[in-house]
Amino acid sequence: MSNVRCIGLDVHAETIAVAVAEPDGDVRSLGVIPNRPASIQKLVKKLGPTELLRVNRRNSLSTATAAAFKNHQTVERRDAQS
Repeated sequence: MSNVRCIGLDVHAETIAVAVAEPDGDVRSLGVIPNRPASIQKLVKKLGPTELLRVNRRNSLSTATAAAFKNHQTVERRDAQS
């Protein structure tokens, strides 16, 4: 079984809603954080090693969010279609 955690980010101008799918299949919300560099850095540290994360985002990715995940190469853009 893989130890990869899948992270979902719903990015807005002021906030980011965060969800995680654990390797065992458990999916849960981690809540909403401010869309600020310090909050994003704290989230990245909380989530664990970036090489074990796969991140998907919705809407526009802020500069701060992109910078926090800059060493992670699997950030994908998923624009809302609805």
